[in-house]
Amino acid sequence: MRPGDIWGKRRAIRPGSAARRVGAAVLPYIAPVAVALAVPQNASAQASRGYTQSVDARVVLREDRTYSLRQTVQRRVDADRALASVLAVAVPFTQGMETLSLEEAYVERANGTRMPVDVATARGVRASPSGHPDAFVLSFAFPEAAVGDTLVHTTLRKVDTPAFDGHFAYAWTFLKAEPWQAAKHIIEVPRDITVNVDIADPTGALKHERTEADGGRTIHTVVYSPEAASETPDEAGATAAADRDPSFTLTTFTGHEAFAAAYWSGAADKIKPTDALKALAAEITRGMADARAKAVAVDRWLKRNIQYQAIYLGRGRWVPRAAAAVLASRAGDCKDHAVLASALLAAVGIETEHVLVNLGAAYRLPALPPSTFNHVMVHVPEAALTLDPSATLADSGVLSLQAYDKPALHVGPKGARRAQTSPMRAEDHTTKARTIVAVANNGAISGATTQTATGIFAASARTAVVRFQADGLEKAAAARLGTLGTPGTGRFSASSPSELKEPYAVTAAFALSAAADLPLAGNRRMPVGLPLHARPGQFLLGPRVPDRRQPFVCFAGTQVEELEITFASGLALPRVPPAKTINGRLFTYQATYALDGRTFKAARTFTSRVPGQVCSPALEAELAEPLKEVTASLGTMLAFPGTSAASKKRP
Repeated sequence: MRPGDIWGKRRAIRPGSAARRVGAAVLPYIAPVAVALAVPQNASAQASRGYTQSVDARVVLREDRTYSLRQTVQRRVDADRALASVLAVAVPFTQGMETLSLEEAYVERANGTRMPVDVATARGVRASPSGHPDAFVLSFAFPEAAVGDTLVHTTLRKVDTPAFDGHFAYAWTFLKAEPWQAAKHIIEVPRDITVNVDIADPTGALKHERTEADGGRTIHTVVYSPEAASETPDEAGATAAADRDPSFTLTTFTGHEAFAAAYWSGAADKIKPTDALKALAAEITRGMADARAKAVAVDRWLKRNIQYQAIYLGRGRWVPRAAAAVLASRAGDCKDHAVLASALLAAVGIETEHVLVNLGAAYRLPALPPSTFNHVMVHVPEAALTLDPSATLADSGVLSLQAYDKPALHVGPKGARRAQTSPMRAEDHTTKARTIVAVANNGAISGATTQTATGIFAASARTAVVRFQADGLEKAAAARLGTLGTPGTGRFSASSPSELKEPYAVTAAFALSAAADLPLAGNRRMPVGLPLHARPGQFLLGPRVPDRRQPFVCFAGTQVEELEITFASGLALPRVPPAKTINGRLFTYQATYALDGRTFKAARTFTSRVPGQVCSPALEAELAEPLKEVTASLGTMLAFPGTSAASKKRP
């Protein structure tokens, strides 16, 4: 499970993307179901990349739904900084389902002279030693080039094994953040094969034309003119570009339900429980009568005993293995986990559905499949419960962070239906950092932090503990203290990450390297200890972008920070700052302070109650100023009577 970075810095995920960054070049990629993501431009993208790019692609579909794709990519170098990124090229392909060859490559000088690349030097190599065994790249390099040159290469891809028998799909998203000059796609289809076409283009930059040709073939031509698309640079925290940028899809699927049925045709016979599975299911659910309890028990057993392993070959990208095979190997991907969960629950008389979603920042369901879907979960109608068995560090019923509030396809024995995963609720996803600090007579600062969490925060904490155990508990604590700007030593401790009951707690003892300058006077920074997660008001509502134009991802949840700082006898005591309360439409924030004897206490609570996980650009203006107030409140200083030179040097 990748629950996202709840530490403050968010990772961007491009869901459903078949444009892969391999080596030095980003090139359009056609997946086994002909799903591709790439092409477009705007002036700022051209200026920043230092080159422009064009593509001409021609697909020839055969009666058996296999096809060939001949694609020519041209890159004109406009700045020296682009040279390093365009000379080496690696084009991905899936060994065993398709072949890829380099037909021609050359550098064309501004005067028209061509410097050819020997196509025999192009090599197919495994994309990554630790990646999928059949994920390969065709690798080659251009000779030395200069500004003003155009680098051209033509590849021929032959897809001999369609992902789904009897079906074909070809899709592109024209990312406006990419520096493309133009794009043209020609798709030849036998006249007796019906393909459905979706042009999703609010900009008017895409043109589709359908013509009839000799030889009983229909020609679909799609042309992208980037000058017609308005310039919209990607914004921090925005939803996936695939949700808003121009795109098209040609597919034999009539709709999402038909796609779900095709998936189910390859999965249904894999969930039939064997005698061994029946015996295991009976053991896991012994003494349980409630369907929900049984579902939770099966889910937790899977997470403790079946390793997530994203190794799948050929059609295995869409077709799961049989439940018995998954059990025997004790490992599998999300589809395999879903199949085994369904088989175990079927063995105790509980029917399930598989849930197909996009595990990323895409929140829009295109008119036609299948490019959006990249993750499979399990729904138990009898218990009104959705499980994500491959999210091995999340409690039952807790989804991966970017699986909430998503369009989804449910499919099972009773057919397929569209649905929406549940939105997040603030009370389900909570984190509290309680820190007790002691300031000694010599100014030494030490203490302990206990982080308790539920929901996605608990999953994130377990993920962190796994990483800490690998890196070293002391090393991880020192690194985290450094990130917080308070260097020191410490050690994390926690129960086993496989313990899924909530709340999940992580404790950390620490001692700061720098002692407080004495005497205590003036303003001093308030130590926050060694928390795992971002501070209240950070993370849930994403980064701030002035004049935001794109929808952005936002989450519901509750973040709490409690501090108790005890000062040794003889040290000055700080004043008590005024309380702070912010009541917004989408969030609330409260900070309170008190002095109890020689202990200063601070409590801050931030609650985001966004109704869904996509916030409109208009909300940016509503959130910006109140969140600035929250940030200012987090920076509240310990104010001691008097002033000192030391406190002026080190606030």
